Amino acid sequence: MIILADSRMPTAALEQLQAMGTLVGLLPMTEVYQAIASHPDIFFCPTPSGLVYAPELPYPIIQLLDQAGVPLIKGVKQPQSQYPFTSHYNAVATETLLLHNLSYTDPAIRELYPPSQQIHLNQGYTRCNLLPVAPNAFITSDKACFNTLKRSGMEVFLCSTKSVRLAGFRHGFFPGCCGILQDIIYVCGNPRLLPDHKPLTEFCGHYGKQLIALYDGPLLDVGSIFFLDAFSCDQL
Repeated sequence: MIILADSRMPTAALEQLQAMGTLVGLLPMTEVYQAIASHPDIFFCPTPSGLVYAPELPYPIIQLLDQAGVPLIKGVKQPQSQYPFTSHYNAVATETLLLHNLSYTDPAIRELYPPSQQIHLNQGYTRCNLLPVAPNAFITSDKACFNTLKRSGMEVFLCSTKSVRLAGFRHGFFPGCCGILQDIIYVCGNPRLLPDHKPLTEFCGHYGKQLIALYDGPLLDVGSIFFLDAFSCDQL
């Protein structure tokens, strides 16, 4: 199994991931601003059809993924310095839905879904703000995403951002702390630090998911953690 993660995560968290598979720690890229420069969800979008990736990523990363058997789909647009042009790959792509600000989604991602399965959200940093826990159930840190998905008949938990850190910003977003592997939601930091930890735990438990800390420390928005194998890149 390949694990894509921010190389700047705390050492204890990286060691936990290394024990689970082949860790690919992304180094900061110069195309985007420093806070997100090594965030996987800025440069990759896991989908059931394969891992869509930004076209100008360093070749050794793409070669490693290819040799590991991860199905790859080359994207069209390269992330640029400022939002929203940093957000082309920051979509949530499940078996049946593509959720993103469709004005900025990379064409290679949109081509994988018929229009009827695409839901427009005003938030370009969708994956930073939205974590699928079941086909029609999500955790979000964005009120607008919450409202849009509730109107679409989804089950959604609106999670506080107060305890989530992102360097250079007032706060980060809880879904950006997370990665899902089977029934475990791995969190970069201690989820008990969230003001709404108890109802969040109950929400996850309702869908058979358990929150596990990768290290016992502050919650850090690390641009998602992607667990990939040779058969599927789907986060569910």
